[in-house]
Amino acid sequence: MRYFKHSRHCEKIISLVEKPSESENLPVTTDVLKSWQRSLQQHGIDPSRPNQVRILTARELREYSQPIEEFLSIARAGIDNLHRHVCDLGYSTLLCDAQGITVDWRGEDRFKKEWKQAGLYLGAVWTECHEGTCSVGTGLIEQRPLTIHHGEHFRALNAELTCSSAPIFDPSGQLLAVLDVSALRSPESKDSQHLTLQLVIQTAHMIETAYFCSHFPEHYILKLNRCRELAEVRNDFLLALDGEGRVLAGTRKTLEALAALADGRIIGRDIGELFDMDFERVQSSAGLVFPLRTHRGEGFYASLRAPQALYLPPAQAGRINSTRRPSSVPRDGSLTLDYLAGADTTLKTSVERMKRVLDKNISIMLFGETGTGKEVFARAIHNASRRAGKPFVAVNCAAIPESLIESELFGYTDGAFTGARSKGMRGKLLQADGGTLFLDEIGDMPASLQPRLLRVLAEK
Repeated sequence: MRYFKHSRHCEKIISLVEKPSESENLPVTTDVLKSWQRSLQQHGIDPSRPNQVRILTARELREYSQPIEEFLSIARAGIDNLHRHVCDLGYSTLLCDAQGITVDWRGEDRFKKEWKQAGLYLGAVWTECHEGTCSVGTGLIEQRPLTIHHGEHFRALNAELTCSSAPIFDPSGQLLAVLDVSALRSPESKDSQHLTLQLVIQTAHMIETAYFCSHFPEHYILKLNRCRELAEVRNDFLLALDGEGRVLAGTRKTLEALAALADGRIIGRDIGELFDMDFERVQSSAGLVFPLRTHRGEGFYASLRAPQALYLPPAQAGRINSTRRPSSVPRDGSLTLDYLAGADTTLKTSVERMKRVLDKNISIMLFGETGTGKEVFARAIHNASRRAGKPFVAVNCAAIPESLIESELFGYTDGAFTGARSKGMRGKLLQADGGTLFLDEIGDMPASLQPRLLRVLAEK
């Protein structure tokens, strides 16, 4: 019976691809048919091919996951949250990079063998040139959310799967990843996957937003929403601004929505050229939700996130209002030590102390609660020193698994452990040579590793 179904699937695909005009009522959408045509005519894939989806080895997978580790660390919380909502319904959750490689995965352990056989597993390769029409591969080409359901898959081996995916873009608007939820078994109707697709879209947007904000800790983030009631909890559109109110970046969705303004040239424009408020008035509304209109009359509700280092207790906040945009802000929007200190006496005293030692060959300890801007200060110290032209390497000691932190700091050679890169890796200490190494949350470093690090610091 299974062979008969696969045979009919292959015959249908070949018939529609070769003579689409003879089919009055196509059983698939035009986009799916175009993908079938690419799969057969461009990629030369046989829809009856019996071999399973390729799964990379741990070593091969590391070559793809390591360059985007910062993004993966941010995405994990969103993946976990999505999977909690869908796992009891028989779904697995995949995050694939821009090459279609599954770099993160969630699935019930009791179905691990089935997940792996179906290619719904860590390291699986889901490109259209390998698998033909599929949610991830076709999503990478279309760059939009979609569901590929049952027989819409090109290969007969995948024709019982249902897969819904949504793209994630980086702060420059380039495709970064695809988030996917897939099931081995599901109802026959494609409409049954509508809510699943909406969950995937919502989570992909959340991950994209979090990654965008993490790229601009030293800058203002203007958050826009069309609905007043949701403006404080949901950010549909985001713009990053420098210290003088110029647009540094925007999410892809934001730039597309504002494309009609300023002939589509949004980056580099002053915020006052785009909206009915200048930057000074926008700053004065920080912490509030306020109406904002484009010069073409399109309305939004906005809120402003100040650079992280400028979040101060209410008693101190009033003391720096008049000094938020001093002349010491560089044109690229990065924050200097004097700018960070503002008019706060305690901070100014600390900055003066830092200036006396920033070019000395000694380590500097920064104390502060999580989120108060220690890394921002560390970068400002680096930029003010003679090391400014050298690397600034930040390491979050709390975010690296204990089993990997030693190799991250000190590096490793070829074949040092399973999954190691083929050419080894220079540790963070060597990467920061001549520059600055910032060890965040150093108190969470394993006690067994601390003596080695102390020796390095003492003998540097």
